[in-house]
Amino acid sequence: MMPEIVVSTFIRHNTSHDIQRNEDEWAAIHAKKIIKGEPLAPKARFMWPLRSGYNYQIKENTRSTFEADVLARFADHITANHAGAVIVPVPNGDGAVGVQSPFRTLQLARMLAANSPHLSAMDALRWHEPMGKAHKKERRRDVDAHMAALRIMTDCPRDVIVFDDVVTSGSQLCAAKLKLEEAGFNVLALYAIFDVIDEGERGSAPGWRQVTRNPTRIADLFESVDI
Repeated sequence: MMPEIVVSTFIRHNTSHDIQRNEDEWAAIHAKKIIKGEPLAPKARFMWPLRSGYNYQIKENTRSTFEADVLARFADHITANHAGAVIVPVPNGDGAVGVQSPFRTLQLARMLAANSPHLSAMDALRWHEPMGKAHKKERRRDVDAHMAALRIMTDCPRDVIVFDDVVTSGSQLCAAKLKLEEAGFNVLALYAIFDVIDEGERGSAPGWRQVTRNPTRIADLFESVDI
């Protein structure tokens, strides 16, 4: 049986290139650049519905407003459902053992947790060496490969939330969940800011959604072959 994971997400991201993008889809593209820590193009603009109910224009010099609003939303949602949990981010490709500077998802997890006295963030997962980017086909998207490459960085198991910036196939989130559970952690839930939607679907206004993924494990491939 392929593993199934359920991930709480807030922004739908359409990666198709052969469509006429709607306003929500353009907003998601610009928003993802901010979350990834990348600069916005000089003319890039999008409207974002703040928690206060006010629609605010986001551009390069107001990007921090968007970032703060999104992370506060995640802090509120996680606190309401899992107060006391520790946020464990899935490391980016540069989040390897021995690297001193914090990787991007760790930065985001710390900013998220700072919004609530009931949350904290933990640098509990690292890659054994710098990794390529799965979305650029620089590494495989199967769960077992990711599990083999991940290292647990603490011997203090806790109740945790596994957090990532983007969920596509779900293989990294699933690998992180299984790796932590093997080490004795209690994984309460999985969260990602962006959900890469399936081909043919269209982007829509931001809002909480639970998406299901069935990432591939090598054992599943053997089970599907009649030898």
